[in-house]
Amino acid sequence: MADQATRFILRAIHPDLGCPAFEAMFVVEQPGELRLLLGEAAADDPELEMDYHLEAAEVAEIARRFDVAFDPGGCEAWLRRWTRRRDKVPF
Repeated sequence: MADQATRFILRAIHPDLGCPAFEAMFVVEQPGELRLLLGEAAADDPELEMDYHLEAAEVAEIARRFDVAFDPGGCEAWLRRWTRRRDKVPF
């Protein structure tokens, strides 16, 4: 994938309901930087199209590195690439 600006979603999952409690969208100018932060988990995903379960330290580093206000408040956190279908279908 050629590095170009791409939108991603950080999602906090409600612990009792198992659905998204809240989300934050952010832009990554060079997705290769995000791939490096994800490490081995993203090794087989050159387009970063998979969903990624994040540890607290990974969430903090992504929030810091890409200047996104996101604190999952103890909820499980996931990262996914934004897609156009998000404009039409709620998640």
